[in-house]
Amino acid sequence: MIAVNVMPVDALQVVRAAQSAEAAGVPTLVLPDNGARTRDGWVALGAAAMCTDRMRLGLITNPFTRRPEVTAGALATLDEVSGGRGLLILSAGGAYQLASMGAQRSQPLDALAESIAIVRDRHPAGRLWLATKGPKTLELAAARADGVLLSGIPFSLLGGLVLALREQAPALTVALTLHHRFDEASDLASRERVVYELLNMRPEYREAAGVPGALVSEVSAAVAEAGPVAAAALVPERVIAEFCLDGPRNEVVARAEALARDTGLDEVVLPERSLLP
Repeated sequence: MIAVNVMPVDALQVVRAAQSAEAAGVPTLVLPDNGARTRDGWVALGAAAMCTDRMRLGLITNPFTRRPEVTAGALATLDEVSGGRGLLILSAGGAYQLASMGAQRSQPLDALAESIAIVRDRHPAGRLWLATKGPKTLELAAARADGVLLSGIPFSLLGGLVLALREQAPALTVALTLHHRFDEASDLASRERVVYELLNMRPEYREAAGVPGALVSEVSAAVAEAGPVAAAALVPERVIAEFCLDGPRNEVVARAEALARDTGLDEVVLPERSLLP
């Protein structure tokens, strides 16, 4: 099953993307909460809810830039206007993204556990996933969430990780955010995303992807000095290939569905540019 990730830089574009995706049979639309750099995700999803009938509408957010009490209210509101189609995806947040908004990533595991408890208490019917990749947060997801959204997992480890999650929580929905390269713009966007993944990547994932520690240090220094575009040029092709699909745009759905079948994933979340006109 394929879902679409849309960056909410324009609220009307989110609505148009939701309509196009639903018409194409895409069951889920997900927005990242990038704070001051984008439009408000909950408001955009509310607008999309009024123009769609079936699509599940999700926001990836965190406990540090949005208090969980406010998030619970926002999810309940979205469920009311959409007929229960809202989806909250809680993340500990990326250090670089949070720093750009003046937020500190303090005790992320405790913050996520507290947020789950607050949201469950204030909106028990709400659907809640965790966006994560670390073992402790994956255990938290298996125990207390409805689903998990993975990212930055080398293809070579993906099947084993999904199997382990299934053993812990058979009913857990397991999804993967995946990047796709089919032209120059998508290649650059994918490389930038891998840069940020490398800076937050667990040692065992780096080892599986053949990423030496020296490369991470070089990429980190390049991001600080010249930004992610310059840093992306340092990442070898063999590393990029561990985290991104390659191939023509008209083949991406088939390739993503094949990956899901091979690894046991329930959903693959692809960028808007890969799925929509």
